[in-house]
Amino acid sequence: MRPRRIPVEHTAPSAFRPPFCPWPHCADHRLARGRRYRSVRNGFYPRKGDRRRVQRFRCKRCRRGFSQQTFSVTYCMKRPDLLPRVANWLASGAPLRRIARSLNGLCPGAPCHPSTLPRLARRVGSQCLLLQHELRPDLPPITESIVVDHFVTFAGLQENALAVATPVGAESWFVYTLEPAWHRRATAASRRRRRVEPTPHDLRRSVTRTLDTLLALVPPGAGLELISDDAPSHARAIARHPERRRIRHTVHRNPPRRRRRARRDGATRRRDAAMFPVDLTHKLQRNWLADHRRETLAFPRRGEAAIERLAVFAVYRNLIQRVSERRNDPTTPAMRLGVTDRPWRWSDVLAERRFPTRIPLDPSAARVFQRTLRDPRGIDWPPHVRRRAL
Repeated sequence: MRPRRIPVEHTAPSAFRPPFCPWPHCADHRLARGRRYRSVRNGFYPRKGDRRRVQRFRCKRCRRGFSQQTFSVTYCMKRPDLLPRVANWLASGAPLRRIARSLNGLCPGAPCHPSTLPRLARRVGSQCLLLQHELRPDLPPITESIVVDHFVTFAGLQENALAVATPVGAESWFVYTLEPAWHRRATAASRRRRRVEPTPHDLRRSVTRTLDTLLALVPPGAGLELISDDAPSHARAIARHPERRRIRHTVHRNPPRRRRRARRDGATRRRDAAMFPVDLTHKLQRNWLADHRRETLAFPRRGEAAIERLAVFAVYRNLIQRVSERRNDPTTPAMRLGVTDRPWRWSDVLAERRFPTRIPLDPSAARVFQRTLRDPRGIDWPPHVRRRAL
């Protein structure tokens, strides 16, 4: 998959051709790649932010109007210059308030209000989530072992734990998908005063959805090599899966807690070597993302926001960051799989707008994008909070 050479926003109006109709109810909205879309030019309008002339179009099939800005990620934005910089800050793990302070320090003449950052983070996270699913048809058949484990974080309360299944390629280190699952952490305070409803078997269901995604990428008739720790949710999900005969599961027991700098035995060394790709991914998530560190109070308010931040990290890890920053090797995990031929930049990720009605999403990813995940705290979020709140 090759990114767009010139972003839609910087493309000359005379050179831009709409690839499809942006209205979901139009028959030309889901045109395949390479098929010609018929539209007519319908004048210009001046953009309020920079007074740039934006080309208008009209669909020949549904007769509805749209513009060139409809296909840009910066649609309906007053400050389009902030989006790539905020994306880079989010990937580096900076909190939203610190990003606002840094932007105001760099551009004191054009201040950025702190309430702008949650909306920008929402847009970057949703586009990265869509990009993860857009890359899936271009992925080659899985021939490597997959290392899977749950990344546990919190949303709002320490009793409201969110576990995200993270399957990582053992050779490519490519993060294939993100599958969330709620589970309640039993503490003395939660036993006395329960504020979070338990979600039984949610971990097993997340592993089942992960297996469905991975088996769809395995060649027909071939098996899936799965490596995990001794968590009971993995074994239960595999035992109940209808295609369990195609799954070869290797289990490595988690070692008991030991003192710092204590010697590791042979079983611990084998476990660390086998689980290293997913352990490294989780370690980077802990250290880079401010709302997932061990000693932090910066919990996200909702689980969807945490998953969107993890999607930003997954896109950065798969397409932008090198596999190893110690070596002078520009190879990324996506380049190891042959998905791309060069490392991407944030300008490539945000070069064009991705529509959720054109990309097939998993049920869990669709709930994250629409902000309709069930909250274990029993909170019924209003529609406007579902769209904007982090």
